[in-house]
Amino acid sequence: MKHNKGKIKKWYPIWIDKWLWGSMRHELIIQNDGEFVDLRGIFTDLLTVSKKDSGFIRANENTPYPLEQLAGMFCVPVERLSQCIEICLRPEVHKLRKHSNGVLFVISHADYDLSDSYKYRLENENEESIEHGEQGSKNSDPIQYKIRQDKIRGDKRERVSPLPLETVSWNLFASQNNLSLVREMSPSRNRHLLLRRGESAFEFEKILEALKKARFALGENDRGWKVDFDFVIHSKDNYLKILEGKYSGSTNTGKNRNGSGGVIAEKGKYAGVASAGRPDKRT
Repeated sequence: MKHNKGKIKKWYPIWIDKWLWGSMRHELIIQNDGEFVDLRGIFTDLLTVSKKDSGFIRANENTPYPLEQLAGMFCVPVERLSQCIEICLRPEVHKLRKHSNGVLFVISHADYDLSDSYKYRLENENEESIEHGEQGSKNSDPIQYKIRQDKIRGDKRERVSPLPLETVSWNLFASQNNLSLVREMSPSRNRHLLLRRGESAFEFEKILEALKKARFALGENDRGWKVDFDFVIHSKDNYLKILEGKYSGSTNTGKNRNGSGGVIAEKGKYAGVASAGRPDKRT
């Protein structure tokens, strides 16, 4: 994906009249089994992705994003994403265009831009205000004031981290196996993920492949425990046990050899061994 440079291009306006009274409300709020389904949020996600590549939604110039990857990125079912795209491709709606190679283009993406002259003025005024230590006033242009405040705060303001590729793959896997999705990245998650990326054994796609066979981790245990993204990235021990197949067996509650309560693994590496059934979460 091509990434446009410049701080002004990191955001775009949602026009109030377009959102409240525009045709999108009638086109993308549909009825499904007697209930209303609002697809406008999905179109807004598509529009946002297109803003990073001049209106195109693609992995590179000739390769479209798989629907499953986009659905995982947006945290929505593939069916809903497909419905939104199908409606937007209709001639009477005319919001998306699909090229012969499958790449999508948001026809109306330019409608959600500020004029070049206005953006140029904002950018120059922002640079001048920073240079002279001016903070602006709420009574002046509110957009100009917001830009100045964001620049002055810098790293002091906590921002929500974008979802990394591992979470996109996880959300797709989780949606197929009834596991919890990752909605956003916290500082703790970012720290653990960075640590794991520095370990040669941390190959996320292989971990997901191993999890497909991990019946214990997918909920087949006496406690109803299910693996989540945080467990995988929490420690090296956790994901190594997944790769080694230690959670591949289901469990039953019963008595161990000493007569005390415990969990007996029926299959897998821990067959016939009593354990507490709790995966290691040491850092």
